Amino acid sequence: MKNKWIPKSCLIGLSITFLLLLSSCGINNDLNDITADIATSSVVFKRERGFGNDRFDIYSFSLKKPKAISNFHQVSEESERFFSDQIGMIDIELMNDPSRASSLKTDIDKVKNQEDGQYLYLNLNGTSKLYVYSPTLNMGYCLILVI
Repeated sequence: MKNKWIPKSCLIGLSITFLLLLSSCGINNDLNDITADIATSSVVFKRERGFGNDRFDIYSFSLKKPKAISNFHQVSEESERFFSDQIGMIDIELMNDPSRASSLKTDIDKVKNQEDGQYLYLNLNGTSKLYVYSPTLNMGYCLILVI
């Protein structure tokens, strides 16, 4: 009778492992525009979903090997319009928690204002993504807005 339980318990264990792997794939799909290997990533802010596909999510990430990301651009005055739009969303979404909004904006600004700060802005099919990364800090953020 023990032999029958071993395969069933293995199957259950494998199924749970597979489901956990699938659930973590969402983060990797959201950060799939990065051409470097991601070491860590986590959800920093996730807006409660509204009607349809509306969302505003913020991820933090680091790379396995800190380096400049090939398709990213140096942060400049020209890029400020992308940052002001996305950062403005933090104030709107966290208006009831101004200390959290301030802390999150400070963390993003720290990366953005590094001498080697880089960004990538994408706007495709109603989804805008703003990545900001600093190789010196090996820290980055991805702000995703879908309206």
